[in-house]
Amino acid sequence: MTSSEHAPYPRQFGWTLRSIRWARYLALGILVAALGLIVAARLAQGVDRVLDVQFAEYGESIVYGQALRVAKGEALYHPLDRPPYSVTAYTPLFYLTAAAIQKFVGPGFVWGRLLSFSSGLVAAGLVASLTARGAGSRWPAMLAGLLFLAFGFGTSVPWFSLYRVDVLGVAFSVAAIFVLSGGTDSRRIVVAGLLAALALMSKQSFIAADVAGALWLLSIDRRKTALYVLPTIAFVGGSVVWFELRDGGFLANVVFANANPTMLEQFLLLAPLLVERQLVPVVITVIYLLTVRPWTANIGRLLVLYWAASAITLVGLAKLGAADNYWIEFAGSTAVLAALGLWHFCQQRETVRAAFAGFGLIALFAFPFAGAPPFSGPEVPAGFPDRLKSASLRTSDEFQQLIERVKDEPGDVLADPLDVLDLAGRSVLLEPFIFSILTQRGQWDPQPVVQRICLGQVKLVVLAYSLEYGARFAPLGYSWWPESVISAIQERMLPAGTQADRYIYIQRPTGETDPTRTMTCPSR
Repeated sequence: MTSSEHAPYPRQFGWTLRSIRWARYLALGILVAALGLIVAARLAQGVDRVLDVQFAEYGESIVYGQALRVAKGEALYHPLDRPPYSVTAYTPLFYLTAAAIQKFVGPGFVWGRLLSFSSGLVAAGLVASLTARGAGSRWPAMLAGLLFLAFGFGTSVPWFSLYRVDVLGVAFSVAAIFVLSGGTDSRRIVVAGLLAALALMSKQSFIAADVAGALWLLSIDRRKTALYVLPTIAFVGGSVVWFELRDGGFLANVVFANANPTMLEQFLLLAPLLVERQLVPVVITVIYLLTVRPWTANIGRLLVLYWAASAITLVGLAKLGAADNYWIEFAGSTAVLAALGLWHFCQQRETVRAAFAGFGLIALFAFPFAGAPPFSGPEVPAGFPDRLKSASLRTSDEFQQLIERVKDEPGDVLADPLDVLDLAGRSVLLEPFIFSILTQRGQWDPQPVVQRICLGQVKLVVLAYSLEYGARFAPLGYSWWPESVISAIQERMLPAGTQADRYIYIQRPTGETDPTRTMTCPSR
């Protein structure tokens, strides 16, 4: 609607309104500049982490270890009652891609991190492109992309620089919505459906593109909905059948072992960070939806459905072990609608109140800037030992000697974090926390591992903390190690000092036990 379509304002208000409009655009420009500075810092942090071999986020080692198994020709999924005792928690696409990289490019965390980093840039570009398509302008597109990169990836280490599965899935999910927003011809729908399927094959929680696309097509042309959902049914169904028939462990790993307990305490740990990062964009999005009702247009309805569907993953914030990755996709869809809302309000010309409204909404963005900067916060849920949040991967000679020691050890090695096993090219014998949860829920029997320790098959234990700390550490009431396993380690292993800031434990001499311990192992 142009200004000529409105009744003219009284002359005395003309200068005031023009000033307010220019003030709004000035405020918007300042906001874009501020976001640009934050994004530049975030990208610099991301590049630094990608290339930095001195630290590995706790979950990176687990994902790397699963990909390493595939690269060595081992099964990705296997029943949980046989070694290696490590859960492959997600659908297979990232693992298989990372395994191919390990096999043909070489070992190291950097290559998988580069995959995530490039996926994050692609996802941000798609968020911007989707906004441009919805607004018919590049300015709100720039705002949406910056907003997503600045506040969508959480903590001090941007998630797009980690060896994790999430960002690849987000890129495929946003790509599916972008392709679908361009039209409903059969070829486009099939391509969008394939992209949505790839998102779900990256991580099983990325269902938003499937749900939103299917509901949107149902509202337009029900006959074409099947074309969209068929790739997901084929990919996911085929994977379940293939992996279950081949190795028998897909459902056990991806579904049953991944169903961690939910608790309010876990949600309350993450809620403040979510509020800090996403409150203002969500408020602007809600105001935009209530005042403009964009769902009356086809593309607007698709964007609203995608936003609502992506909010489903926020329920997972109450899941034990959850982190800020659970809202990455939601942050992307919110960035699109918030940018559209800001652009809409900046263009309003009807009344003085509307003019001030746009300026006021822009001013709300002072909230996240006034609080803690977007470089703070825990890298994993609160309660984890500091030395597990970012495990040391020192490039010193001492650390390299530790890696060689782990590599050359003829017996079994237990470690936490698992990075020393990954860098030594060894399979993980036990992933302690998840199998402690499974033990406490009656889903896993730790006796095979206890027996290995008692029989002296475990020759070396490398930890980022002391055994005494590991024995009493129980985040949110769940022991970090299965109690019988940590008890057997204490009984059969002897402290041997530290190396590269890791606590080293070796076998006790034959016949020697710790007299202060309750006997877990039978006497030799």
